[in-house]
Amino acid sequence: MGSPKVFFTARYAVLPGYGLFDESNKDYKAYLDRFAAFCRRKKIDVAVLCGGHTNVKLPEKSEAGTMADYLRPLVPGSTRLELEEHSTNSIENIRNARNYVDLAEGNAVFFISDSVRFVKHYFTILSLWFGLSKKEVLLQLADIVEKTYENPRKKSINIEARDMNRLLAYKNVKVVIDKLHRNYAHDGLHVIVTEAIEIDALYDPEIENAIRRYNRTKEEARAKFGLK
Repeated sequence: MGSPKVFFTARYAVLPGYGLFDESNKDYKAYLDRFAAFCRRKKIDVAVLCGGHTNVKLPEKSEAGTMADYLRPLVPGSTRLELEEHSTNSIENIRNARNYVDLAEGNAVFFISDSVRFVKHYFTILSLWFGLSKKEVLLQLADIVEKTYENPRKKSINIEARDMNRLLAYKNVKVVIDKLHRNYAHDGLHVIVTEAIEIDALYDPEIENAIRRYNRTKEEARAKFGLK
């Protein structure tokens, strides 16, 4: 006999934005198309779209709003879209999304992550949503790495996103790794550097304020050079 089927009272999916959405960005469009398919497949009740007014050239638009405009005709009519329009970074995405999801036992919550930031996203969720200490989260991650290497089907010494995807779950929350940024290479260094900074920002408001400052500087530089 197989495992008994689990029935959830409500299903939530949280989707962080990566700048204002524009259909000319094919990778971003594919990311939203995969999310719409995920909502249909998982019968998502509430989709939380995260992203504030981060573009200094178009301050009236939010990342969440531009994603919602594209997603509305694609997700099931039964899926309610909630717009979290105040966040400017990953920590704020997760902190503010908590206002839209119900973590009560019996509900399921999926957080969609790109293939670069999934460790930071998981770390932040365990800290901000469940109150785990830094040590407790690190022990959780160490346990995931151990389980990855215990997998008898693993054929490589390297840990890949596909190895971890099934393991990034805590209680009724699961981080789902999307393939967005799978081929991140030429500008991946800044992500690697900021990941370390943003994890420690969970415990130091001064560091979090520094992140807000350099994010603002980054967006001003993008506007200066005509980038969206």
